[in-house]
Amino acid sequence: MVKKAKFDFLEYCKKTEDLMQSWYKHNREVLQHSSNLGSVREHFVKHILMNFLPKSVMVGSGEIINRDGDRTGQQDIIIYRSDFPVITSLTSINTYLSEGVVATIEVKSNLRTGRPKGINSAFNSV
Repeated sequence: MVKKAKFDFLEYCKKTEDLMQSWYKHNREVLQHSSNLGSVREHFVKHILMNFLPKSVMVGSGEIINRDGDRTGQQDIIIYRSDFPVITSLTSINTYLSEGVVATIEVKSNLRTGRPKGINSAFNSV
């Protein structure tokens, strides 16, 4: 009888983390402008989430709007219920109804930098 190897979820997470760190280092060498680096990092995190999360949610970026028309400003990553409508800009950046938002993620490479202070701005964004 052939013994099958068990799936090690913790090892999978560690390998994904290693991949993220390699991706970060690679893009830091290739790209110099901080907004380009930020976009690349956001793309990587979105890609991981889209392949991991159930199809009942989608992963996007853009703004969130509430029923009074108030907007959040740019959100790096928005996890959104797939059964809610999206107000599309016909690009990858859209507007999402607050009622369908499950979570937001602020992608930061360094919490010591940013305007006004990195960690404060990250918390205020989400």
